[in-house]
Amino acid sequence: MRKFMKEFFNPAITDRIIYKSTVVSIFIMLLTFLYVLIRFFSLPPFIPVFNQLPWGNDRIGPKFTIFIPLLTTVLILVSNLTLSSLIYAKSPLLSRIFAVTTLLSILLILIFSVVIINLVA
Repeated sequence: MRKFMKEFFNPAITDRIIYKSTVVSIFIMLLTFLYVLIRFFSLPPFIPVFNQLPWGNDRIGPKFTIFIPLLTTVLILVSNLTLSSLIYAKSPLLSRIFAVTTLLSILLILIFSVVIINLVA
């Protein structure tokens, strides 16, 4: 099993762009998690996380819903890294695009989390 995983993720380790994007993405995820965790206890009981909904009570959720974007970053990272590893042999460019898109998505979620926390705290 270990050999399979090592061979499966070998393109992500050997390609410089994919590797750097993944490492920076993980660093930003950890930074976001630490920021949210530090500020979590100073948040009010309800925060506006669901900004796509119309005005009213539907836009707000309990303060633990601030962790939903963080879980989304984990899902994005794992899925895009898996897709990058699967298609690297056929299309290295597309794999690199997945890696950079992952980085940009995680960066935007960091900005979203910081703005929401600073808005309500």
